[in-house]
Amino acid sequence: MNQKDNPHKAWAQGRKVSMKRRCDEHDYLDCGIYMITLTVEGRQPLLGTLAGHADATEGPDVPHVVLSPLGERVRECWFDISQHYPQIEVMRLCVMPDHVHGVLFVHERTQRHLGHIINSFKTGTRKAARELGVIAAALPQPTQPTATTAAPGPTPAAPSPTTTAAALPQPTQPTATPAAPGPATAAAALPQPTQPTATPTPPSPTTAAPSPTPTPQGPTTAPPVRYAAAMPQQKAATPQQHPPLPQQKPSSHPAVGTLWEPGYNDRILRQRGQLHRMLAYLDDNPRRLLLKREHPAFFSRLGTLTVAGVEVQAMGNAALLQCPTRLQVQCSRHLYPWDIAQQQQRFLDAGRRGAVIVSPCISPGERQIATACMSAGVPLIVLLVKGFPPFFKPQPQYLRACAEGRLLLLSPYPWQNAKLTDMRKRCLRLNALAAAICQQS
Repeated sequence: MNQKDNPHKAWAQGRKVSMKRRCDEHDYLDCGIYMITLTVEGRQPLLGTLAGHADATEGPDVPHVVLSPLGERVRECWFDISQHYPQIEVMRLCVMPDHVHGVLFVHERTQRHLGHIINSFKTGTRKAARELGVIAAALPQPTQPTATTAAPGPTPAAPSPTTTAAALPQPTQPTATPAAPGPATAAAALPQPTQPTATPTPPSPTTAAPSPTPTPQGPTTAPPVRYAAAMPQQKAATPQQHPPLPQQKPSSHPAVGTLWEPGYNDRILRQRGQLHRMLAYLDDNPRRLLLKREHPAFFSRLGTLTVAGVEVQAMGNAALLQCPTRLQVQCSRHLYPWDIAQQQQRFLDAGRRGAVIVSPCISPGERQIATACMSAGVPLIVLLVKGFPPFFKPQPQYLRACAEGRLLLLSPYPWQNAKLTDMRKRCLRLNALAAAICQQS
C-alpha cells in the first residue's frame, strides 16, 4: 500500500530528532502489538513513588511503585481503553513516577489511528489531573470585579441600604450614613469618587474623616476572587477566611492545563520472542531504576574522554581502561557455532584471570560472547555504534554489570536517531578503536 492508497500515512511522515516519530512503512490502522511510552511534562514524579530494594526478589521489598492518586487514575484510564475500543486488548501496564509504559494488542483493524486513541487517553488523564488539583484548569482570570456587583466577597456582613444606594447615579443620601468600611470599598470601585465627598455639610466631625486617601478599617480586601477559580480546593473566600495568596500554585506542578509531553513513543512487535522481552522489560522497570539510584556513580555520564587518541562519550567505570590486560573480541558473521563457542571459552578463561574484554558487540557472535562474559562476572568495555540517546540507560543485561562497576560504555559518535547509512564504515572504525584500546599502555 503506497501513500496515495493510505490517507492516514501522513501521520508517519516528518522525521523527528527524538524517539517519538512513527514508523513510515507501518499502517497504524491495522492490527498489531505496540509498546507505548508516555512521559510526564518536565519529567515530574507525579504518578507515584519508587519503593523496595534492587536485590529483593520476594516480599514487600520487591522493587515497585506506590501509585499516587493521579497514578491510580492513570491506571484506570489505561485499562478503560478496552471499554471504548473493544478491538484493543490491554496486555500490560507499568506506571513509573514520571512516565508510563503500556502494551496494547489491536486484534482487528480500527477506524481511528493509534495516535487518536492515545490522545483520547491523554484527554481523560488530564481531566483526572484537574479534578485532583494536580494541574490547574486553563481558566481566564478577570482583572477587576465589575462595578455592577453589589460588593466584593470579603466585605463585612452588614447589608444596609447604603451598599445598594452607592451604585446609583445620585449618591446624595449615602453621605449622611455613618462611616463603615463596606461603603468605602464600594465607593472606591466607582469611576467618579469625588461627588460623595463634595456635599458632606450636614455630617458630624466623626464622618469628616473620609478623604481621597482613606485608611482601611476592619478586614483588609485582598483580591481572592481572581485566584479562587484556579484552585479547586477553595470554593470562594468568606469574611472569616484569609484569602489565598496570589501565585499559590505549587512549584512542582506542570504548566497550566498540561500533564504529558507532546507525542508518544511506540515500539511495534515484529520478531518472534519480542513480546516476552517487552513484558519482561515492563516488569523489571522498577528494579532497573532502583539500581541507577543506588549506584549513581556508574550510571552517570562521564563527559568526553580521550581514549587511544579518540574523543569518546563514556558511561560506567572508567578505571577499566587502566587494567593491564585487555582483549579484543572480533567475530566474523560467517563463523560456525562451534568456532564461536571456542572463542567464548577462551575469553571466559582470560576474564577469570583478570582480563577486561573489549567488544563493539556488532555481530551475533560478539554479542553472544559479551553476554556470556557479563553473566560470568567478567569486566567488559562495550563500544556503541549510535551514541548515547537522551535519558540513556543500559540494556537490562548490562544493568547489573554497570551497577557493580564491571562495565564501561564508550562511543565516538553523537546520538543519531535516523537510519544509519554508513554502518560498515562505523563498524570498521569501532573495531579499529577496540584494537587501539587493547594495545595502548
